[in-house]
Amino acid sequence: MIELSPANKDIFKVAGAILFGAYTSTLFIFIAEIGNVFILFYLARSLGRNFVEQSLRKSARYSNLDEKLGGVSFFWLFLLRFVPLVPFRFLDLACGLTKISFRRYLAAAILGSPVRIFWIQYVLSAVGKSVFTNPLALSEYLLQNKAFLFFTIAYFILVILVFLKIRKG
Repeated sequence: MIELSPANKDIFKVAGAILFGAYTSTLFIFIAEIGNVFILFYLARSLGRNFVEQSLRKSARYSNLDEKLGGVSFFWLFLLRFVPLVPFRFLDLACGLTKISFRRYLAAAILGSPVRIFWIQYVLSAVGKSVFTNPLALSEYLLQNKAFLFFTIAYFILVILVFLKIRKG
């Protein structure tokens, strides 16, 4: 049986980017990610939430954590899907364990995921297989494509700002 570890999924992302290009592979991965949102959120909500509540019932920390996470604004859910700080699977499961509404999380996933997915697929389709064999391929590509370089810099500045805000707060 083939296990789909993160490394195996990355092979599919690279293959999709090379075979279908950035736009089509982004669409395919986006559809798969929204499917994952449904499956993992409801799996965690139906099987995990009661277990976690019962296991940690005596802990005031859990109820405080659930209140804090459940009160996360749409903007922060959007940012967590938008910036590559937390893996999608972890977010899907973690939000399912809290009192966050599925509609709010789904809206954040639909709006926040495409840019993150597209950036990766665009780089993989542009650089291709050489991203693994030639470590300088990405830097060479970015230096040749100034607009994408500036977009990438702005994107990573946003990632750093979100990270610092999360760490501080």
